[in-house]
Amino acid sequence: MRSDGRERKEITAFLSGNEAPEPDRNRKEADMALFRQQLQELPVSKDKNIWVRLWEQAEYVHPASWTVQFLIVLAGIWLAKGFGGKPAIMGISALVPIFTAVGGFEISKAVHYGMWELERSCKYDTRKIAGMKLFLFGMCDLAALTVFSLLIYGGGGSFMDICLWILVPFNIAAGSYLLFLERFPMRNGNLVLLCMGCGMATVQVSFGKWLETGLAVSGMTGAGMMLAASFLFLACAVLWFGRGKEREDEILWNLE
Repeated sequence: MRSDGRERKEITAFLSGNEAPEPDRNRKEADMALFRQQLQELPVSKDKNIWVRLWEQAEYVHPASWTVQFLIVLAGIWLAKGFGGKPAIMGISALVPIFTAVGGFEISKAVHYGMWELERSCKYDTRKIAGMKLFLFGMCDLAALTVFSLLIYGGGGSFMDICLWILVPFNIAAGSYLLFLERFPMRNGNLVLLCMGCGMATVQVSFGKWLETGLAVSGMTGAGMMLAASFLFLACAVLWFGRGKEREDEILWNLE
């Protein structure tokens, strides 16, 4: 027992007299630089081309969304070919808010399925994912709006008709959806977006004659002012929606 106690004391005294060697600063910095370089070369660390990222986001879009948007465009073509003139213009204009709501469905998926927390831990966080989805559906919307505009122009409509019945409704609808999704991220948001789209379509058809009569006085000046105001509204809604994604840092983890 005494021998063991003496050996323990000697070992303790020996260890207490030892000091950790001072690391070589140059060697340490070189190792850290090598580590960072090797980390950047890992596939998970490499930044992807924007078109690759958009394609990956497109793969997560439900096929039903693409199908519905395609059917709405076909409905616009059918209206232009089957009716023509003012009825076709009003019908196509009523399709614009409903067409735009489909993109809102996909953007609201993270809210609907409670995926904010998971997306915050991914390589591309919530704000970047939302931005890519906005850009993706923005390109799709631009293609559809071009088709609708050509249909109206081919049916005898003027540039003022395109601004009044296509571009202005799209800007107002898209901006309203974004503001709603940012302010009220509820689980049944898809149904509300659809109701909002149908409501805006109803208003366009119901008050179309009154609006057209009012703009007949101001002509292109009035149409241009309305278009500029709608663009400003959409731009503010996009900025507000993007800034709102930063608030997800404050979301409490679901511990249920």
